[in-house]
Amino acid sequence: AIGDGTNGVPELISGLVVAGCLWIPILAYLFRIGLCASAHVINLIGLAFSICVCIPTVTAQIFGAIIYAAYRAAFYASVPNFCAGLFGQKSIGRTAGLLYTLGGFAALLTAPIVWAGESGYWTAVNIASCLLVVPMGGCVLSLHLFSAEPCLALRPPDSGVS
Repeated sequence: AIGDGTNGVPELISGLVVAGCLWIPILAYLFRIGLCASAHVINLIGLAFSICVCIPTVTAQIFGAIIYAAYRAAFYASVPNFCAGLFGQKSIGRTAGLLYTLGGFAALLTAPIVWAGESGYWTAVNIASCLLVVPMGGCVLSLHLFSAEPCLALRPPDSGVS
């Protein structure tokens, strides 16, 4: 079985997650397509990972580890790119630090999810993870309102008053 440690799969998965640095050339291209478009791609990568962990096979778990390595690298690289693109180079440290701090407080809200997983409710945890793509999609769409990128015309119309 995957979790009993007798077949080398846990070691393989641990190695695949650490190999996230191999995604750097792909991430360099990803962030060149723009903040909004790359945020959508990162959201879809997260959904692909969530779907993989819902499938109880060794092959799906290995693919999930590969996808998670890509997601983790893209997610953590997106915060400084977002801050630099939206707030400028001079304030990247302050804004990224603020976002990481706020994210840390938000992570405290995941304690019930951890308890559910430790209690054996992994299917519910994985389904909830898939469903979290919906509000995250809304957050990504809100980027369109604040971004100067022409990825989608979701901005409110100009009133013509300067």
